[in-house]
Amino acid sequence: MKKVLQILTLVMIILTIVKISDTYAKYYTVAHGTTNQELAKWTINVQDVDIYKKGGESVQFIVDKIDNFTNPYADSDKISPGSTGYIDIIVNPKGTEVAIRYDIEIDKTKLVGLTLKTNVEVKNRDNEIIKTDEDKYTGIITLQDIRDGNYDQLRCYFTWENDDQNNDADTKLVEEYGMKQYLPIRITFTQYLGEKII
Repeated sequence: MKKVLQILTLVMIILTIVKISDTYAKYYTVAHGTTNQELAKWTINVQDVDIYKKGGESVQFIVDKIDNFTNPYADSDKISPGSTGYIDIIVNPKGTEVAIRYDIEIDKTKLVGLTLKTNVEVKNRDNEIIKTDEDKYTGIITLQDIRDGNYDQLRCYFTWENDDQNNDADTKLVEEYGMKQYLPIRITFTQYLGEKII
């Protein structure tokens, strides 16, 4: 009887090992392979500078001259409250093999007390810019637009609103920066994957 129990125990252990290894084999596989897919090219120029050769997915520049700053109540070479002007920015994704999204942020933190209104439009073609927040704008260049050789010529408009309560801040700004405006603009690029822009 003792010998029968030993043989029965041995058979049960063998059956358990076989069952466990069979279950393990169902969930463990090894596959090997290679792919020949190449990564999509990503080349974006802003103001004729390849931003990826500069080491990133965004570009920031300081606006030191706003074109066509006009004010009917000031000399033509002076800026003051009531002035309006703009700068043009060229975003050219020529050679890029994916749709792109660009987010523009106009940083007015150094312009304390100044009432400066902004707006951004695409001037060279029918492409919508969406205002996503105060001084933040988003645009998309589709893959078909890129293939067709399209680019966006952005025009950033600025209006220095006259507010008599800001006269001291206005004077301080002009004394500190003179004719140079201090206005950082950051443009960040990402691949556009069809997400809704709000």
